[in-house]
Formats: sequence, C-alpha cells, structure tokens
Amino acid sequence: MRTLVPILLLLFIAACSKKGTDPDNPNNDVIMPLAVGNSWSYDELPAAGFTGDTNNYTLSIIKDTVMTLTIDSVIDIGRWYRVTGFPGMPPTYYANRGNGFWQTFIHVDILGNVLVTDLIAKFPATIGDTYSRIFPPPLQTGSTDAEVMATDSTITVPAGTFKCYVYRVTLSSDSRLSFDAFYAPGIGSVKINYYDLAPANNSITRVTKLGSYNIK
Repeated sequence: MRTLVPILLLLFIAACSKKGTDPDNPNNDVIMPLAVGNSWSYDELPAAGFTGDTNNYTLSIIKDTVMTLTIDSVIDIGRWYRVTGFPGMPPTYYANRGNGFWQTFIHVDILGNVLVTDLIAKFPATIGDTYSRIFPPPLQTGSTDAEVMATDSTITVPAGTFKCYVYRVTLSSDSRLSFDAFYAPGIGSVKINYYDLAPANNSITRVTKLGSYNIK
C-alpha cells in the first residue's frame, strides 16, 4: 500500500546512529539491513541485444532520523535512514516496518512538494502476495501492481550468490511489465531486471547487479 501526504506532515524529531546487520550473520528478519555507514555498489548495463550506457553507483546510508508520517492511513513514528546514491536523486529515506521495506522521498510536481511513501518490498511474504506501489511522473498512471513471484530464487551477481525474494512490478493501467527486483534477506537489493515498459515480447532491456556491499 502507499500514501501521498503533504510535505508538512514530515516532522523531524531526533537523529542518532544505530548498529545494523553483520554480513557474516545476516539478520533475516529484515530484507534490507539499515544502519548508518551501510552501502551497496551497483552496475547497471544494457541486457543482451540492447544498447545503452553503463552506469555505476553506490547507495549509502548517511544518517538516521525519527520522523512522523502516515503509512496505510495510520500515523507512524519511527526511525528512517537517509540514503544517497546518484545525481538527481531526491532526498530519500528508507525504513523497515513489520510488513516490509519502505521508502519516502520528496517529489516536486505541479501540485508543489509532495511526500511519497511507498512499500518497496513486502516482507515477510509468500508467493502470490500482491500489494500496490506508487510512482510520480513520468509514470503518469500514479500506481503500479507488485507481486511476490518467488521467495528462494538463487541469483549470482558479482557480489556473490544469494537466495532472493523476487518482486514483479507492472503498470496498473495496461499490465505492462516494468521490472523484477531481487532482494536477499539480510543483504538487500541484489539485482533488478528492467523491461522499460516497451518490448512487446517482454524482453529484459537493462540489468542492475550488486557489485559489492558493506553492512555493519
């Protein structure tokens, strides 16, 4: 589920650091371990048969802050982790809650500043579970459908081999595939297969792979 709330609902209360997950003993209670200093480096490249730029970026947790906002129509007061990663990335925060991994960020459009709060990965979850995600333009429909496709898919990337949950995201308006996201509990995002909403045969057009990571 997801919400759109005015940015004024965002209330900063306090900030402090917190120890996270040891990568040698993954905390399988969360799918994306969050702590100040955690980082994940990725390579994004065209899939076979497609052309495009190769990009490298690192997501880094730089601070944590207690915020008050609305999740699923309920006031939530909890700790969120500020993440930075690539040019043009809006101020973005991550959090783990009882139903999964969330993000919140400030989106600027014709309505002004809007706070987008989005459930990225439902967790824990079972195959066939569904939920809604929300995106700002250029995805003009405003929302997409997400479905848990697998809970133990073995994925090998430069950072290693992981057992992953697989989340498939499609446009609500016309059921076109958008991407498949692979998350390893206790490690985080491992791989993303992008379909770019276009190919009629649902070909994967771009791939993002985890190259390395540093988890406290």
